[in-house]
Amino acid sequence: MRSGAAVACLALLAPLALAQSTAPPRSRPRSAPESVAAARRAQRDFELRRRDRMPTWPGGSGGPCDVRIGRLCYWDNNHEIPPPLEPAAIATARDALIERLSRAAHDDSTSDWVAGQSVRYLVEARRWDDALRAATACRGTAWWCAALRGFAWHERSDHAAAAAAFDSALALMPSAERCRWTDLAWWLEGALERSYKRQPCGPARDAWERRFWVAARPLLSLPGNDLRSELLARRTMSRIRSEGAIEYQMAWGDDLAESEVRFGWPTAWSAADRTMMLGSESRSVIGHEPTPSYAFVPRADAVESPTTSEADDWELDARLPAMRYAPRYAWRGVRPLEHQLARFRRGDSTLVVGAWSVARDGVWHGDSARADSARDLRRRMPRDSTRPDTLRAALVLVDTAGRMTTVARDSATTAGALIVAVPRAAYLASVELLAPARGRAARARTGLAPLPRDTVVSDLLLLAHAAAPGATVEQLARDALGTHTIVAGMPVGLYWETYLPRADSAEVTVQATRIDAAWYARLGRALKLAGGPPTPVAVRFVDAARPNDVAAARSLALTWPPDATGTYRLEVTVRTGDRAATATDTVRVVRD
Repeated sequence: MRSGAAVACLALLAPLALAQSTAPPRSRPRSAPESVAAARRAQRDFELRRRDRMPTWPGGSGGPCDVRIGRLCYWDNNHEIPPPLEPAAIATARDALIERLSRAAHDDSTSDWVAGQSVRYLVEARRWDDALRAATACRGTAWWCAALRGFAWHERSDHAAAAAAFDSALALMPSAERCRWTDLAWWLEGALERSYKRQPCGPARDAWERRFWVAARPLLSLPGNDLRSELLARRTMSRIRSEGAIEYQMAWGDDLAESEVRFGWPTAWSAADRTMMLGSESRSVIGHEPTPSYAFVPRADAVESPTTSEADDWELDARLPAMRYAPRYAWRGVRPLEHQLARFRRGDSTLVVGAWSVARDGVWHGDSARADSARDLRRRMPRDSTRPDTLRAALVLVDTAGRMTTVARDSATTAGALIVAVPRAAYLASVELLAPARGRAARARTGLAPLPRDTVVSDLLLLAHAAAPGATVEQLARDALGTHTIVAGMPVGLYWETYLPRADSAEVTVQATRIDAAWYARLGRALKLAGGPPTPVAVRFVDAARPNDVAAARSLALTWPPDATGTYRLEVTVRTGDRAATATDTVRVVRD
């Protein structure tokens, strides 16, 4: 989904029904079956009352469905107005239903239906602690009670506890049920779907899914895996909703199950004139999923081989993806992250620098006093407003076996770097920022190959200023620029290392070539204007021998003239004897 406020809706092509009155309470004590039956009637009556009192919403697609799923019309409207707030009368009626369900749970703690509905409506009422207590009190089917605990923990944003509870539920399930709950097919399309469907449920599919969950996980630095928990929470809610009355005037079906597993269950409701959407005269129920939401499922290449993936294998803002998810910790959005990743040899290990910069992005500072929209107030957790306004940064490396190395800083600045030494291998690398109090997250993710064993030059690292002579990358990492955007007229440092035997010297060439000038050259030729291909700017020098076999730190200060804006390819080429290697980077030069 696009960045900023958006509304994703499910419109049911069915008229609204009138509310039915709630049956008066009976005076004599009820048996357990009677108590559960009364709770079922109360649940049905509440949903009829909710449907009758849904506020009107003036938004909508105003056109054909983005996706048709059976009887459902799904569309995504970017920058739409938020859905209306729930009427107080509905909240009051829900509280009464919760009380009725609580009595039924007291009378029959073994009822899976009562336990599920209790947790559902407590979560809907944002009573997360009470929802967890209700799930913990469940004494019905063991795997179902564990799933309800996972659901309650997930809605409470405790990712580690949710993952543990859902793992327990899956272990207790019959194998056929476990295969159905973990099935990813509705989230996949194209080559990824074909690859998945070739895996029979069992060890082969389990191995495929482990790679998938690494690649698709929104933030690798958080405990658990909130996207996997979201799938299982959607399965849990689907079962709960399939066994009771729902907001739409229709029976539960596979189309509803598919839509809610793909895009999440609605967390707000409204009604609209059907003429607004499809040209008829009746009204329709509209379910609003949480927003902003994103397509976290990557392309097939990133799942088949995460360590060779590229940044564009993830398209979070895909227009019509197979799934979307709105993380509660990012209720104001997930953004791409300006960053640098650089590798340096250290014997059989690799030193990886992950640098970031959001200093020029205003959403990361100065907006804490901004008035929260109704959507923000619905999405944020109660503890969000009490958390310190800090920024957490992390550099995460995942190897081909799924082993994860994480280095994090809990009080990071808007520009900085983290550094970690890992065995020489291929990794999936992720640089991540999270501001819990602001509800914002950002990430940069890509595969990271090992440097060749015989390379004579490291990656390039841009610095905020020229490096001091002899300074090492361990000392300079804190000064990393954290972006590939350079301001014209401002000096920056360029750092690299050479790896040469102590008796060898090398010829080093540093070159900058403008690479976005081809379009202008073609235009000039079309208009019969003078001009040729861009002329590289280069400097060449001899890198003298060193006293021992260690990495030699090298750096230059670079300044682009004010009129030299554009995109450039930076190259550092090291030649010694019959060996040569080139380190490259691409930078964008802009005016301040």
